[in-house]
Amino acid sequence: MVCLPWRVWSFPLLVPLSPPPGKIVVYLKTLDAGIRFLLTDFQEEVLQKDGCSLQMLTPNAVNKVVAFEMICRANGYLMDYIVFKFFFRFCATGDKCTFSIRRGGTV
Repeated sequence: MVCLPWRVWSFPLLVPLSPPPGKIVVYLKTLDAGIRFLLTDFQEEVLQKDGCSLQMLTPNAVNKVVAFEMICRANGYLMDYIVFKFFFRFCATGDKCTFSIRRGGTV
């Protein structure tokens, strides 16, 4: 199930539909950002350890997780949750979750 576009005050917003039981809402931008199903072990670890679900992540949060994973793979490094948390901190506001860059941490 995907989110339908909606506008308020001329800003485009995405309003999730109520999914049927056993289904989740996935933003199209999340798919554009690089998330594919099944999730990688690293993506599942980030979601599990930060206590959020995929539908709670903003598209920008997904971009950060996928970019970190791609940078690690391109440079031959193992993806590590502790290293990810060195650069990013988990932020939850209501039912939305994202990752912000830690002060002093550069990717």
